[in-house]
Amino acid sequence: MAKQKVNISGMPGVSIKSRLVRSEKKNKVTVANLLGKRIGISVSDSDEYEQLGFSKTHQKDITIELTRYLLANDAHLVFGGDLRAQGYTYAFSELSFQYRKKEEHNKMNYTNFLGWPIYNNIMHSDEADFKKNRVEIVRTFPPKNVPSNLINKKDIPDTIENKVLWAYSMSNMRNAMIKQSDARIFLGGTLSSYKGFYPGVIEEGYLTLKAKQPLYLLGAFGGATNLLIRAIK
Repeated sequence: MAKQKVNISGMPGVSIKSRLVRSEKKNKVTVANLLGKRIGISVSDSDEYEQLGFSKTHQKDITIELTRYLLANDAHLVFGGDLRAQGYTYAFSELSFQYRKKEEHNKMNYTNFLGWPIYNNIMHSDEADFKKNRVEIVRTFPPKNVPSNLINKKDIPDTIENKVLWAYSMSNMRNAMIKQSDARIFLGGTLSSYKGFYPGVIEEGYLTLKAKQPLYLLGAFGGATNLLIRAIK
């Protein structure tokens, strides 16, 4: 008997290619087809890991596994991220490359939204890597009242006025991202040290509900996602 191939997630190809829901009564198999569905992930570090017995590594592991299954089932990943070396933007980019279909040369697997001034930090080498990995980078419009001398700045002065502009930029980015999503998954989420008017996961949760999109909340890691669960209840 031929040995069954196992991919990098440790799952047999037949299992990861389709989620099988078995009916005990009729023993029928239904394939969950996500082709063409744009699934967003809202995730950031939680402030409550230690109290709940988890760590940042635990949250990143489950986020990566969820992303594997989404991409393997032909979903299109949507994320609003930054360009930190250890952040999710680059991790999702690598997964997009691993799950690409070589015969579909022009198909993008993952759209990453970036707001001003974050996208000013993208280098040409980053652009080339993203393109190779089938990642579409969307630069959202900066707020209308950004001074012309700051538009192309990689680092802007840390003033109250600029913090307000940055917060408006994050809201612009999140609105644009939700408009191009069909559903969203939420994990963790910081409740402090955020750049927007509200914690990012909270704002994205509000916009998702306002758009009447399916919303999946994983509250195990606490943080903003658990706050959303409590608010909805």
